[in-house]
Amino acid sequence: MLFKQEHKKMILNGTKTATRRDWKKPMVKIGGIYKCKTKMFSKEYFAKIEVIKLFKDRLGNMTLEDCKKEGYDSQMKFRNIWSKINRGFREDLIVYVIEFKLKKEKNSKKHKCLGCGNPCSRQLCRKCYENPKTKRKGQLGHLMSLKKKK
Repeated sequence: MLFKQEHKKMILNGTKTATRRDWKKPMVKIGGIYKCKTKMFSKEYFAKIEVIKLFKDRLGNMTLEDCKKEGYDSQMKFRNIWSKINRGFREDLIVYVIEFKLKKEKNSKKHKCLGCGNPCSRQLCRKCYENPKTKRKGQLGHLMSLKKKK
């Protein structure tokens, strides 16, 4: 599922547990596990979520509790963000409400990538592994020599 960059931290720390989408038909299903991304065609994702509820609702029916599930402490803040993302706020708009929980990745050893320093499950993330600048730094050669010794 695609999210704005500003939602990434809210999802990871658990303050955002719901999202509303202006879809013609549902693009997710209850029980489905989805990768959260900030770029549409990227293979990189920052989290996995499991959909626990899916229903339609009028955008204008949102309560303060609904806004908190979206990661905002007021209805006005949610309306402003929705308007910015969706070019306006229509109270009569019927949207899909997706409630989710963050999935913890099992058996994934978290390392810091030697190239960029971001958490990854390897010593070099795919992006740095394929980056010629990383290879010039000698980090890739060092990792390859470690693999050969084993």
